[in-house]
Amino acid sequence: MLPETSLIQGYYVYEYTFLDDLQFIKPPEEVFAYEDPIRRNVVIDTVKKRFLDAGWEGDGDIGILWLPPFVDAGVEDTWGTYIWHVKQSNNGISFLASSYPLDFARLAEQNRDYSEIAKLPGRPVNIVETGVSGLRRAVQSLKTQLSENLRQVRSLPAGDAVDSIMGGLLIHYQGLLVRALTEFLDDCYLRFLIEVINNCNRYKIKLQKAKVQIDPNRYLPDDDPDFPIDDTGGQWLTVQGLISDIWKTYKFEPYKIKVQMLFGAIDFKLDDTVRAELMKHVVLRNCIQHHEGQLDNDSLRQCGVAKVAMRKAGGTYELKACEKIAFAEEELLHVADLLDQLAVEFSSYVDTRIPTREYIVERDPRK
Repeated sequence: MLPETSLIQGYYVYEYTFLDDLQFIKPPEEVFAYEDPIRRNVVIDTVKKRFLDAGWEGDGDIGILWLPPFVDAGVEDTWGTYIWHVKQSNNGISFLASSYPLDFARLAEQNRDYSEIAKLPGRPVNIVETGVSGLRRAVQSLKTQLSENLRQVRSLPAGDAVDSIMGGLLIHYQGLLVRALTEFLDDCYLRFLIEVINNCNRYKIKLQKAKVQIDPNRYLPDDDPDFPIDDTGGQWLTVQGLISDIWKTYKFEPYKIKVQMLFGAIDFKLDDTVRAELMKHVVLRNCIQHHEGQLDNDSLRQCGVAKVAMRKAGGTYELKACEKIAFAEEELLHVADLLDQLAVEFSSYVDTRIPTREYIVERDPRK
């Protein structure tokens, strides 16, 4: 149902950078297809005026984003909430207009000025907080899940089937820990990219020049009248498009290169023992995925060792070339602790190396 135009000027308007996937944002003519076209156009024009009053520069297409009722926005418990949206082509900023306040932490972070921040509960954080907190939460959650799943398996009658389930479970959680590490590296590198490109690299982050496949056709639609294709077939670049392409290239780099690019950018020195242990688990995961679960000689060379030391209850054992990879609970708990240590130490170093701060509004954990 179309809103009353008299209410639209009181809508809450938010900015957000960046909303990149717009395929679920629909034209208002489609969402309100059965409404009177004249009234619909009046409503759309009123929404445009509300966006202009909030700082929108007038370019981009007005659309509708639907929030289902379970996200707890608005008062409807079955219908959900419609949010008006427009994205500026020149800088990628999205404007969102809602009849209800949108109580989302990340949205709040980008819509507080410094005078408001001083009055609100919360804390300033460094630019890698999302990656750091994400890794620490993932590690803690995986440790808890692993412990509970192992407890349930051990309650079963002993036998070959139980041993097989136990082995598969440990391999599964080892893969999840490695994935958490990779996502941490990717997230932190993205934050570095944004700081370098959007904030003019004020703190001399030394990002290597990446071999990026620039794809301008993805940045803006071909039929955008404000950014036409020129006679040579070229098209305007956008900052967020460039960041996206560089980040995509980084995500497909080998693990060792990723570590060098991220940590080397700010001269962060990872403890040699921690570095070797994490490399070991990345290599073991690759062997599980690509070498039928066997440790091969090339993987040992990547680790710089002739055999791999593994933890088990009461001590350690050695894994040699061509042997089947298996894990003990002690080994996984050890690497989980190393990941948490990495997150804490990297965050502490970034705190002193990059003074840029982002503001996170504290939320009541009970809600």
